Order: sequence, then structure tokens, then C-alpha cells
Amino acid sequence: YRPRTKGIALADLFIKAHDRIPNKKWLLLLLIPVIIGLASLRGNDQLSSFHQVDPELGAMETRIKALFTRSPENQFFLVEGSSPDEVLTREAALLQALQTPLTQKQLSAVRAISQSIPASAAQAERIAQLRRALASPAYPAWLRELGLSDAAIAADHAALLSAKPVSIDAWLASPLGQSDQLLWLGKTERGYASIVLLSGIQNKAALAAIQLDGVTWVDRIADISNTMERYRIVALGLSAAALLLMWLLMTPRHGWRGAGLIILPSVCAAAGGLALFGLMGIELNLFSAFALLLVLALGIDYAIFFRESGEDSRAAMLGVTIDSGTTLLSFGLLAMSSLPAARSFGLMVLCGIAIAGFTVTVIC
Repeated sequence: YRPRTKGIALADLFIKAHDRIPNKKWLLLLLIPVIIGLASLRGNDQLSSFHQVDPELGAMETRIKALFTRSPENQFFLVEGSSPDEVLTREAALLQALQTPLTQKQLSAVRAISQSIPASAAQAERIAQLRRALASPAYPAWLRELGLSDAAIAADHAALLSAKPVSIDAWLASPLGQSDQLLWLGKTERGYASIVLLSGIQNKAALAAIQLDGVTWVDRIADISNTMERYRIVALGLSAAALLLMWLLMTPRHGWRGAGLIILPSVCAAAGGLALFGLMGIELNLFSAFALLLVLALGIDYAIFFRESGEDSRAAMLGVTIDSGTTLLSFGLLAMSSLPAARSFGLMVLCGIAIAGFTVTVIC
């Protein structure tokens, strides 16, 4: 059964154009730009590259950050310890280490709960200092010069004698400590923990280089970006493994050489798509790597269709032309999307399917 279709005439045009190529070995010269493109290819899975900010909103955000310099960033320090006092002590050591970035304008502000309530030992030492100062004759005399009455000085002395270090729970329950509740994580599986918020970060590398016991630099955006980069590498590895598996599966029917010719258009499509990304200066990301899987699958599908068509090359050419055309229209239109992730996916499919549709007619 052969349907009567005017598309056969279209297929004849493609076949005649294909036959007019004088020597297909000249196509090997295309390896030069492919090698150059692959050498220029770079990867980028930073979340910021997938987030397209409206210019007006971006300018407003920059203006707001300039006005409110103490607004916290997405990065922070996690401080952990076996007890609340140990957490506060480690926070104090971290604040001391952050004095250098603050002085060098690498950081504009730091907010930590230990700035409001130090560790119990530090509180006890401060209370003892005030008691000694109040016991000295010079201190009460100085207070009297300021205009304080003897009754007020006596009340201050009595308050200092009965003063005790304030616990974190008592501080957070007080009206003054309510604003610090977001800084204290409390009891965790590994002890106790708190966070130190940062504002106006100018040098993340310098902050990440701080190494203290119980202190961890947390950058969730960088963590997600690194995870996406690992998945991109895994996707590229799976693509290579899928090609090898398809070659082994098709060998019993088509032989080693025939199976190699079937997967070769997919290899050319993948290499050509990646090379075009490199030549155009487009960075490879997770979504374009997953698009390669679709390109490889359709490239092998086209090659098998040609291989199994026998002498009926017109029907195979028409089928591949229609299939690749509809694929380019459906997936390739994503290349014009305003979303960076969809645009990257669509560009890879557009380049890969176009190359696969061409190379399958030359090789198979």
C-alpha cells in the first residue's frame, strides 16, 4: 500500500539536490568548525542565568538595596554547638573574624544573636566588672557628679548584686529579644544552632574561606547551581552511554558497520549542536543537555527509517522531512521563548534535529 500524495514530488526535489553534491568527502571539512566550536563550548548552570529580571524592577531592587544597606542576603553562616553557650561563644569568634571583611568593605553589616546576648561566661564577667567598678569610691563619686542621687546609686548596687546571666530562652521571650527569634534555631539533631545574617556582600569567596569550629558557610543558590551542574554532566554521560547501548543492540541485525552508520547521524547531530553553541557563544546548561537526549533518539529513529526503507528512498526522505519539520516547528519554536531555560532547550533541539535530518540522508 502506497498513499497517493504530492509529497513524493517534494521528496524527489530533496533527492535530486542530494545527488548534485559532487563529492560528499568535502563534508569532512565541516570537522574544522565543529572542533573549534567544541573547544569554545562553556557550561553555566548558575540560577541567575535562568532568572530574567525586568530592567525596571532590577533598577528598583538596586535602589532599595542602596537605601537599606542592612537588608540580609541569601547567604549566611550556620553556627552549631553542643549547648547554647557554645553556640554563642562560636558566634563571638565568627564576629571577630568578620571584622576584616567589614573593614575592607567586603561586607556592610552583620546581625547575630550574640550581639544582643553574649554567652553566660561573658555575661558573668561583665557583671563582675560592673560590681568592682561600683565598689570603687571613684565610680560612685562620678555618678554623683552626673547628678544621680545616693538612693539611685544604692539601687544600682543592689541590682548588680542580684544580677544573674540571662538565658537565651528568657531573652527571646522578652520584648527586646523578639526581633532576634529568627536568628535562633534552637535544639537540632546535632545540638543547638543559630544563623548569622549578612548584608552587602561584595566578596563571597573571602567569606566562604572562613574556617572555624562549628561554623558553616551556607549559600543555597550556589548549592543548587552545583547540583544542576552535576546533573548536566550526568545527562551528557547518559547520552554517550545510550549511543553505545543502541550500537550494541542493533549490531545483531545490521552488523558492526551498519549499526555504526545508524548511530553516526546522532553523533554528528550532538557534536554539531554542541559546536554551534560554542561558536555562537551560548553556554551549555542542564536543559540543553537534556535536549540532547531527544536529538539522539530522533536521529537514530531517522537513520533506522532510512536503513529499513530499502530502495524506496523517496518515501523515507518524505517521512524524515515531515517528521523533522514538525519537530522543528514544535520544539524549535521554543528557541524564541523569553524564558532562558525553554530557549536553551529549543535551541539545542533546533540545531540538533536540523543537523540530524541532513546527515542521515548523506550517511544512510
